[in-house]
Amino acid sequence: MRQNFVIDTHKNKEVIDLTEEINRRLEKIKATDGIVHLQVMHTTCALTTADLDPGTDKDYIEAIEKIFPKGSWIHPHDPTHVGDHIMSSIFGPSVVLDVSEGKLSLGKVLMQIVAKNNVQLMIEKLKESRHKITSINAEGFKGDVKFIFAVIERKDVKEFIELVKSIEPDAFYTIEDVKSVSEGLPAPKKKHSFGDFAAQFHWTRKGK
Repeated sequence: MRQNFVIDTHKNKEVIDLTEEINRRLEKIKATDGIVHLQVMHTTCALTTADLDPGTDKDYIEAIEKIFPKGSWIHPHDPTHVGDHIMSSIFGPSVVLDVSEGKLSLGKVLMQIVAKNNVQLMIEKLKESRHKITSINAEGFKGDVKFIFAVIERKDVKEFIELVKSIEPDAFYTIEDVKSVSEGLPAPKKKHSFGDFAAQFHWTRKGK
């Protein structure tokens, strides 16, 4: 399904994050899993992927300006645009991105699992897969349950869910977008026990 849309720019050089716009359009067409092909139709702009933490857009622009200094261009149409044409040709006019669970497979998500049976096995298997997890005991409608939390890459969501469901088919889970993550520990090695890092692992999430 092809869609065209216009993005307004307000500066001579500007980095614009299209993630939410693309995800909104994927949601509108009820996308599930697959790929999306994005292409710009102008020769002085380009597409790429980036981790846009605050200030990163300015870093990109500064780096680009250092890579492409002003020159004595001889392009007959408008010599002042030659540098912009060269910059966009280096980055490229298109990207192909993975789509998972109806959204671009970019960034991180918070997985929240509620399970009653085979919980210890699930924890062990998740650790073996090098997922950072923490768990707490809780009381559910029908007795004691375990809450398991993990911040993972969106691209790994499908594999994560398949692992959980292979151990406990009745496990309940939710997926939340994560805007930013602060992690104090590296991924655990296979021989580490859950208690070695569960008490220390922490995450922060900024709401939309």
